[in-house]
Amino acid sequence: MFFKANKFNEKRFRNFLVSKKNIILDYGAGIGVWDINNINVKIKNILEKDPNPNAIKVAKKKYNKDKRFIFISKKKMFEKHFFYKNKVNIILLNSVIQYIPRKKLNKMLILFKKKFRVRHWKIIITDVPIHSRFIEIILLMLFDLSRFWHAIQLIFNKDYYSTSFYKDNLDLKYLKKEFNITSFKNLNFFKFRKTIILKKN
Repeated sequence: MFFKANKFNEKRFRNFLVSKKNIILDYGAGIGVWDINNINVKIKNILEKDPNPNAIKVAKKKYNKDKRFIFISKKKMFEKHFFYKNKVNIILLNSVIQYIPRKKLNKMLILFKKKFRVRHWKIIITDVPIHSRFIEIILLMLFDLSRFWHAIQLIFNKDYYSTSFYKDNLDLKYLKKEFNITSFKNLNFFKFRKTIILKKN
């Protein structure tokens, strides 16, 4: 099960880069949203992590000739010195948090914060739902037909249908204790969701 209608706005993403040599951990990378011909010069490496081996297989084929892409396992990502060795300064969670329960998401984000070993860093969370799944289907039908038809196909996919969808699982009130939080327009081309950026408070 792949969501292929996810259109990531790399041009706007550049505005959120932290340094001249950014190392991005793309957590929940899927089949890959990056255009290898359009990656900003300030992005040195993109570390791809996804729990779906079939998605990673597609992404590896897509990026096999580009040395900027490094595919990692969950075990490797949580090794003691992984963030230090790789100098990760941006974590991208692109269209993934809506499938993670609130408590688990809180713990994961705080763990990421503790793992950073650089002075300036960001956690960029895109495609954050504002509406329920049902309302989104109606909005897609009216404003984004290509994504609408793909969403309809997924609804009848057994694996996707069994997944949970969380609209309000990003607990901003709780996370304000740990992060400086700002909200922006969605970095995906679906205007009825938003992007949240977490930084050092």
